[in-house]
Amino acid sequence: MNPKEAAQVRFRMGQVLHERLNDSDRAVECLGAALRDDPQHRPALMHLRRIHSARGNWDVALQIAEVEIELPMPPAERAGLLSEIGVLWLDRLDDPQQALSQFESALEEQPDRREALEGAARAYERCDRHREAAESWEQLAAQLKGPARAAVQVSLAKLAEGPLAQAERAQDLYRNALG
Repeated sequence: MNPKEAAQVRFRMGQVLHERLNDSDRAVECLGAALRDDPQHRPALMHLRRIHSARGNWDVALQIAEVEIELPMPPAERAGLLSEIGVLWLDRLDDPQQALSQFESALEEQPDRREALEGAARAYERCDRHREAAESWEQLAAQLKGPARAAVQVSLAKLAEGPLAQAERAQDLYRNALG
């Protein structure tokens, strides 16, 4: 069996151990072995990252994601992974600057990526870059309908009534959110 085939078998074993037998420790061992056979085995990297995220090992999950992001992948997949990395930085490691870098990179790959627009808006707000946050919320609102759009309009209205000091615009946004 060649290394790529061995990696696939070990990946599948790790997947079964984790998903069917709830044995994440042995799954991590199998996934690690798969990566020793084929360091670019994306499914093993993804699964290992998810296990570490579920365990709250954010630093390890981030290190795995940084290896993963260097591998070739389509722009939409890269944008999704960059968005996930951004969420880790923003929500788990409390570093909005690092998060913003990831979200901006995701938007370069896929300018209409919803998770990246929302993440960028939230990170801009935390960095006190309120105009950029408003622009991101507006771009996201343009893509959405119904309750999802209303929630984004409320976020935008809070910025308008607060740091942007645009009370009239805030009222319009709240009205639009209500229907």
